[in-house]
Amino acid sequence: MHKIYICLLVLTTLILTSCNRTGVPMLSTGVSGTEGLPAEQLSFAKFKDIPIPDGSVMDMNNTVIFGSDDEWFGRLSLIPNLSHAETFDFFRYEMPNLNWKEITNVRSTSSVLSYEKENRVVTIQITNSYGKTLCAVNMSPKKQ
Repeated sequence: MHKIYICLLVLTTLILTSCNRTGVPMLSTGVSGTEGLPAEQLSFAKFKDIPIPDGSVMDMNNTVIFGSDDEWFGRLSLIPNLSHAETFDFFRYEMPNLNWKEITNVRSTSSVLSYEKENRVVTIQITNSYGKTLCAVNMSPKKQ
């Protein structure tokens, strides 16, 4: 009976620990995100075609990404280490440096910036919540 109890305990522990993995998808460098930098920081290496403010943290619960490199689409949610106004200005000045063409922008309590580049469109929404700046970068294919 004691052996059965130990086997059940080991099996339960293995099942529970396997559900608690926080690794990130394989990066283009071939390095998995389970060692070294936290997953929230290491994952930014995948987004070479958009600027990311220094000190930003990825909101993994609200990020949904498909594809990789310059072909990704989905929603990248991040918490920048900047104020709402600084985040707006950051994207407004840095996006053209990566060849994004501004379509429009609205600066308000919920700011929005829209850009296009080749066959893609990106909309950046900046809001505040509980004293933090929140930023959602929504990337999609451009309608042909």
